[in-house]
Amino acid sequence: MIIQRYILRLVAIPFLFISLLITALMLAEVFGEVLTRALGGTLPGGAVALLILLEVPAVLLELMPGAFFLSSVIALGQLSASSERVVLQAVGYSDNRILSLMLSVAALVTGLLFFFSLFLVPWSGQQVYQLERVLAERPAAELVQPGEFAPVGPDGSTLHARRSDPDTGDLLDVFMAYVQDDEQRLVTAQRARVERQDNAQFLVLTDGELLRESLEDDTLEKNIFETLSLRLEIPEASTSLSRSAQPIAELWESSNMRDKTEAQQRVLYPFTALVFAVWAVTLTRYTPRSGKNAAVLPAVIIYVLYMYLMRTVNINVRNEAFPLWANYWWLHILAIMMALLFRFDFKGWLTNLWWQFYERVRPTRAESGGGSST
Repeated sequence: MIIQRYILRLVAIPFLFISLLITALMLAEVFGEVLTRALGGTLPGGAVALLILLEVPAVLLELMPGAFFLSSVIALGQLSASSERVVLQAVGYSDNRILSLMLSVAALVTGLLFFFSLFLVPWSGQQVYQLERVLAERPAAELVQPGEFAPVGPDGSTLHARRSDPDTGDLLDVFMAYVQDDEQRLVTAQRARVERQDNAQFLVLTDGELLRESLEDDTLEKNIFETLSLRLEIPEASTSLSRSAQPIAELWESSNMRDKTEAQQRVLYPFTALVFAVWAVTLTRYTPRSGKNAAVLPAVIIYVLYMYLMRTVNINVRNEAFPLWANYWWLHILAIMMALLFRFDFKGWLTNLWWQFYERVRPTRAESGGGSST
């Protein structure tokens, strides 16, 4: 139908624009953290884009309900401000039909949110976990590019290698400078490799010299070694999957209340799109004089307040202050009922009720007044 396609186009354009804009803003923080690791030499350049890309599903899951709510308010507000909504009602396309259309769109968004919440976000979390483990076990030649100085610790430790062995991945002709026990230490070695010992990473240098300079009395000491192990301050990969990366079946079967709450959160959160669809239709029932963006501020306030209430209830369930069955499913129902209640024209309803009462009372007054005059 032409009217439906027109309304859907009004909603789709701001929805895509708002989603892309907020996604870019939310990924800026992730990009900053990943870029810091890349510049620090603990993350290869090829993994930067992949890690950022794997964060996109979680970001979209978080922002899609709000983007849908705001785009719906903007689109329906434009209809009301330009009097198109009045024209639609005149030709038989009432607010109830607009609500039905918005609920249909919200159902599609809800289905998309379910896909993200139950499948895509856990999958991306698992991919990040696997990638972090691979990065933690990469050879020394991938930590330092030959011919470049690379920081390998928070205390200013610097590593340099002229070349690398393509067969073993070891670094060749290595130079390293670091501070330990109030001594400035300089190491030169023929070969270096990374080994894992006791859940930590160590740089093992072979066939080299160690020059130590005391920072207190400026004395120098030179030692020749066959093997020297230095701990690398590189973020360790987690030994277990994060809660957001675990399948929902495993979370629900867990005896941990936090796991069960996470599983429940994945099911309840997508229904926020249906709540916001009803509120979008309710908030945009105003006159053209109000302006096309008159409902944006109330929509933002409702969104912030509603998300705060959802998170508050969820946190209390997670901390076992509320029972598991009392999570925020009832908040969805209450919000929809309030939105439907506000759709009624209370002023018109009270006026109509008054006139009905007046029409019933007026004949009685006329008869009583007529009897007293005669």
